[in-house]
Formats: sequence, structure tokens, C-alpha cells
Amino acid sequence: MRCLFKWGIRLGLGSLLLVIGLTAAFLKTPGWLDVSEPVQKVSAVLALGGGAEQRPFAAAALHKKGLTGILLVPQTKDKTAQAEGLGENEAIRYRRIWRSLGVPDANIEALPGAADSTRDEARLLKTWLEGHPGATVGIITHTYHTRRTRLLFTRILGPEASRVHFFGIESDGWREEGWWKVPDFAPMMFFECLKLATQSLTG
Repeated sequence: MRCLFKWGIRLGLGSLLLVIGLTAAFLKTPGWLDVSEPVQKVSAVLALGGGAEQRPFAAAALHKKGLTGILLVPQTKDKTAQAEGLGENEAIRYRRIWRSLGVPDANIEALPGAADSTRDEARLLKTWLEGHPGATVGIITHTYHTRRTRLLFTRILGPEASRVHFFGIESDGWREEGWWKVPDFAPMMFFECLKLATQSLTG
């Protein structure tokens, strides 16, 4: 009986320490997920899909500062609503934003094909890079998304990955201190970790 009691205490303490460790690790999640690089001059910039409220604006800012000459955009595969005329194709939205910010059409270039995921965008960029020897590309995405993005692009691009750089932007409402208290941020980080784990295991 006394032996079982001791084992119960040990198990309880072990579980408590595990919870504390996992909690501490989770609180550091944003910093660990962020592997973005300092912004530098590149031949072209690709603002990944899924962040039309911020990513195309960041790309336009780099163009305005003279840090890139070309803004790349993949043709977005139409969803059902878009096909029925109920929504705006994201590629069209990016182009509209860039034009409104003064980016000439001559500086906007479509990637060779349509994309419906980050994986598609990586494959299209590989084709583009193969046709532009020596060109460098800056990938714009949110900071918490850069680790998974780098892993995916590195696998797909192979040797060409050395020509790609990852520029991270902060999500709207982000704050480093107490970030987990911001609505939606905690589940967003949790699911990003799950996606990263899945991608790491499955490729």
C-alpha cells in the first residue's frame, strides 16, 4: 500500500512537471516558429497566398524601397464561390492592391501555373527559378509561418533553395508579451505546430 502511495506521488509530480514543461515550451512557440531573415535586396518577391490583408502590402513596400524589381503572383485556383462569381480570386486581389499602391503592371509577373496551397506555390517557384538563372527571391509570409514554409520550400526547391530568402511579417494585433491572451493566437500557434509536425513526418 505504501509502495503504491509513493508511486502515485511520483506519477503526480511527473505529470505536473510535464505540464509545466509543455506550457513553458508553448509560451516560446512564436519565437521558435519564426526563422525569418533580415530583409535584403532580391530580384523578385513572392507574397504567399492566405494573407491578403498584409502580405501584398509588405511586398509593395519592398518594391517602393527599391529592394526588388518584380512582384510574383501565382494564379489562384478558383474555389466554388469564386467560380460562381461570388468571391474575388486572390491573385486578382493582389494585383489590384499593387496597382493601387503604384506598382506598374510591368513589375508584376505571374508564376507559370495555378496554386491552391503553399506546396503548389513552391512548385511553381521552382519552375520560375529554373527559367531565371541567378535570380533571388524573397518569400513574404507571417513570422509564425516561416519555419514550416522554409521546410517545405527547401524540400521542393532542392539546390535552388539557396536562392530564396524568407521575410516574416507580424500578424495584426500581435504583441510579444502575453501573446497567448490575444484572441485566436493560442489556437493559431497550436495548429501551426501540428501542421509543422505533420509536414516534418510526411514530407
